[in-house]
This record gives sequence, structure tokens and C-alpha cells, in this order.
Amino acid sequence: MDDSPASSRFFVLLSTRLGSRVAAGVAILILICMGIGGAFKVQAALKEVAATRAVFEVPIMREGFMAMNDIDRLNSVVQQAKASGSISAADRDAFEFAIDLLVVRVGSFERLVRTNPTRATSRAYDALVHAADRANQETQDGFRGLFTFANDFLELASEARVALVSYLDNARHLQTDALERQSQILFSLTLFLITLLIGMTLIGTCAILLLRREVALRHGREQAERRADYLAHFDLLTGLPNRQKFQEHLDDQLAQIAPMSMLLLDLDDFKGINDTYGHAAGDAVLRRFAERLSKRVTSYNGLAARLGGDEFAVILPQTDPATLRRFCGEFVQDMERPIRCDGLSLLGGFCLGLATSKAVSNGKNLTAECLLRATDIALYEAKEAGRGAYKFYDASMEKRTADRRALLDAIPKALDAKEFFVVYQPKINLETLEVYGFEALIRWNRDGVVVPPEEFIPLAEEHHLIKELDLYVMEHAVQQLVDWNRGSSAPLSVSVNLSGLHFVNARIVDHVRRILKETNLPPHLLTLEITETVLLDDWTSVSNVLDQLRELGPKISLDDFGTGFSSLAYLRSIAADELKIDRSFVTELVQSQEARFVLDAVVDIARGLGMTIVVEGIETDAQADIVRDFGCHNAQGFLFGGPKDATTTFDLYLSNRTKLDRAG
Repeated sequence: MDDSPASSRFFVLLSTRLGSRVAAGVAILILICMGIGGAFKVQAALKEVAATRAVFEVPIMREGFMAMNDIDRLNSVVQQAKASGSISAADRDAFEFAIDLLVVRVGSFERLVRTNPTRATSRAYDALVHAADRANQETQDGFRGLFTFANDFLELASEARVALVSYLDNARHLQTDALERQSQILFSLTLFLITLLIGMTLIGTCAILLLRREVALRHGREQAERRADYLAHFDLLTGLPNRQKFQEHLDDQLAQIAPMSMLLLDLDDFKGINDTYGHAAGDAVLRRFAERLSKRVTSYNGLAARLGGDEFAVILPQTDPATLRRFCGEFVQDMERPIRCDGLSLLGGFCLGLATSKAVSNGKNLTAECLLRATDIALYEAKEAGRGAYKFYDASMEKRTADRRALLDAIPKALDAKEFFVVYQPKINLETLEVYGFEALIRWNRDGVVVPPEEFIPLAEEHHLIKELDLYVMEHAVQQLVDWNRGSSAPLSVSVNLSGLHFVNARIVDHVRRILKETNLPPHLLTLEITETVLLDDWTSVSNVLDQLRELGPKISLDDFGTGFSSLAYLRSIAADELKIDRSFVTELVQSQEARFVLDAVVDIARGLGMTIVVEGIETDAQADIVRDFGCHNAQGFLFGGPKDATTTFDLYLSNRTKLDRAG
């Protein structure tokens, strides 16, 4: 059992949490506080003792006895005058002198009433005042009613004597209580001082021990500080320098005005690796990527760093384009070797952007911000080029970046100016060649020029403006469909695309409910298309939103199937009504037997789950025949018609219906 006092255990725990030096400081601070507190305690006790001593210093008892003597002196003169039936000149002088003494006593009692306003004091004061007033009155009257005065005064004197006796008894009790209170204060003060002395001794001892402990732990603390310094400048997972270390190295290179190049690298679809194989696999990819990058960069006398997540940066003391291209080519080859983790074979593909100090400075002073910005622009261009690409910065990239920025800034204004419009691509039943619905797509007429959707849609997605565009398409497409169905013999349906950003929260559910209510469209005629990559973000959140959308009545379609990672794993969970097979499957159907096997397997799975299959990207009769043979009854593609504006679309639909009716 630990026999150490509680205070010792407390300071040992404190030193473990805060360090011995801090704990010793706390102990010393407590000592000081205890000393100050003790001083205040002693001072308060002395003040209280002084307050009780005032009971003895003020002449309470003496005033009472002297007042009693003054009353008795007057009483004696009055009794003698009453007995003789007259008052002599000598008695008159003695009486007036006694009155003067009594008046003085009344003044003393008046002060006592103000300083010690007890009931007994007030009562004694009132009795003395009455007696003095009656005596003064008789003196002024010349003792003409001596007999009556004598009787009155003797009665007043008796009352004053009783009041003074009560007053003296009360004063005696006050002094007794004061003595007892002083004894208690002194005992309490003695006990406090003993306790304070013991506590200060214990805490002082603990402070000394803690200071000794601080000296003993100094070496360990220095090691911890070196460890903290390492963590402040290096990434714990990969061992590479971190962002701060990289920035310091960059600043040093710029200060030396040394020629150099900066590279930014991003792993391709690292999130997909994490979501599919787990964070352990993701960490393994990062470590192996960092090892290979560091080894290759070291051979060029450069510095590699991890900026965070799957972002890496490199500084090379090179600006020669041939040398830099050789470095990029060699590292691409390094990363072509698979990364193995727990039986898995993973590819660490990446995109790379590179900028040289020469290309960025262009004769001007080079800053870290300018170099980082230029390298980031090059990295963006590499990502646009696709997986495994690398790009060198040049001045033309600045213009493209500025154009993208201008395009991005123009999107909200274009929504207000109604520059966006909706086009419709027909969805065909392959057996009857009838149009049963349309997919609504957005287009942008900017200053008389139609902006290609591949230019502004990814930009809007990246900067979270796509939700407004999706809602714009849905509102216009649903209203257009309601108008078409009024003049159509068979009800048509419409499909609209929803970005994964809608599934961060459930607001999209309110929007769909509002649009259906405002247009009175039967919900089953609306299909909401989502891409399978949405399912990888946050399955729980996505599933909740999908359940709420499904309750409203629209159909759910899984768009671009085959372009994501865990398609088959989520097919059963999502319970979609429709599966849209991506055009990437279709382009190889005619030539590739393997593509046909994959399509056949996907069709079997979709049928087993009760999904309707729509094949996208049909451009030739041969492709249409193949997908029809596989049992796919619905299709979409330029073979049957491209996206057209609403008027043209409906005219073509009516024309197609007329032809089919005549053929029938």
C-alpha cells in the first residue's frame, strides 16, 4: 500500500501530466498562496479580536454605574426636600449640580445608543432623558410644586434605576460573550497556523523533490523536444519532409537565386483505393510512393516532400527540359511496378505538374507564391489530360486558367440571364423503335456561342455550382414533359442527372417534392440519374437520401455504369430501377469478345436484380443488333438522335410516331 500523503501523490500525478518544472512551480505558487492566505487569515482574526476588545474599551459598565449614582444623588436631594417640605438654597445648588451631571450622562448614553443600539441601552437612555427633563422643568418652575414633583421624580428615578440595572446586566453578558468569542478566535487561529505550517512543510518538501525530478528528467525532455522538432518538419507516415520543411527549403533556394524546378504530384484516384481496399492499403500506397519518389529525387540532388493527403512536392536544382523530362519518364517507370499490400497488387498512378524558375520568373523577381501557382496550374492541366500525365508549365496555361476562371465566374450570371437551355435526347425501345422518353441535358448559349458541356460542367462540379444547374434542368424538363404529355397519346418520361453533391444532405428531396407538386407530373415518369461514383462517397448518407427520393415516386437510375470502382458491390444495396451501361462498353462490342462477355455478365446481374437496362452510346446498327441480342431492350445514342432543343425534339417525336403508325 502506498503510505505517501495525498498531496505527494497529487504532485507526482501533476508532474506526470505537466512536467516536474511546472509542478514545482505550482507547488511554490501554492506555498505563496498559502502564505498570503495565512496572512489574510491572521489579519482577519486580529481584526475580529480588536472588534471584540472594543466591548471592553468603550466604558459601557462605567457609564451605567455613573448614571445610577447621578440618579441616586438627585433622588436623595428630592427625598430630603419632600421630607422637610421645602428646599434650601444649598439643596437647590446640589440639585442643579446633579442635574448637570445627569445631562452629561444623557449625552454619553446618546453616543452609546448610536454605537451599540441595543434594546437595554435605548431603554436606559429614554429613562434618563425623562428624569433629566422632569428635573430641569422643576428647576425652571422654581420648585413651586415641590410635593407633586417629588412624587413624579421618585417614580421616574425608580424606572431609570430598573432600566439601568437591565442595561448593566446586558453589558455584563456582552463582555462575557466577547471573552468567549476571543477564546474561540484564538483557538481557531492556533489550529489554522499549525495546519498551515504542516501543509507548507509538505508542499515545500514536494517542491524540492519535484525540482530534483526535473533535473533527472531533463535529458528525457530534450529527447522529446528533438522528436517534436522532427514531427514539426517531417511527415510521420512517409518520413518525407512536410509542408513546413518544404516551404523553408523553397525560401532558401529562392534567397540564393538558384535555378530550380518545382514539381507537384497527385495520386490518381487515391480516394477510390481508400474506399475500396481500406486505409491500410492507402497508407501502404503512400509509403511505397514516397520511397520511390525520394529515391529518384535524391539521385537528382533534389528534395521530395509530402504536403498532405496524396499531394507530394519536389524541388530539383535543374531547369534543363531534357533532364526534367528524363526524370519524369524514369519516375513513371518506377511507378509502373505494382505496389503489393496484404496480397493486393495496386498501381500508384499519378499526375504531375512542373514549373521551372526560368519559365515563371521571365526576368522578374521570383516568389514562392508565383512558383507554386504556376506549378499548380501545370498540375491542373495534367489532371485534365488524364491519368499518368505530366505537364510542363508555359505561358499559354495562364490564359487557359484565366479563361476557366472567367467561365466559372460567368455561370451564376448566366443563370440569372437565362443563357442556359435544355436539350433532349430520345430513349428508344429497340424492339419497336418507339421513343418512350428523353434524357434532359443542359447547354449554354454564351454570347451567341454554345459552350461545349465538357468545358463548363466539370468546372461547375468542381466548384459546387452544379446543383443549381441540375435543378434548372429538372424544373424546365419536368414542365416541358407535362406540356408534351397533354398532346401525346402515350405518356412520355424524362431523365435528369443529379450530381453527387446533392447527396451531402437531404435538400434535394425537398426540391423534387416541390417540382412534382408544382407541375402535377406523375412521379413515375421522372427518372433521377446518379453515377456509381456517388455511392463511394458516404454510402450511409447517400442511402438515406435515396430512400427519401424513392418514397416520392421517381425512378432511380444508375448512370455511367462500369466507370467506377465498386459497382457490383453496391448494385444490390442501391436497388435502382434502371441501369445505364456506359458507352465505354459499347465502343468495343463489335471487335472485342471480352467486351461482350462483360456486357453479358452485367445484363444477367441487372436482370436478377429486376433492373431495366438502358445502353448508352449506340452509334451503329451493328452495335444496336448486338445489344438487342443480349436482351437489352432500351437504348440511347446518336444512331437514334442526338440532343435537340424542345421544339425540334417534339417535332421529331411526332414524325416518328406518324411513321410507326403508318407502318403498323
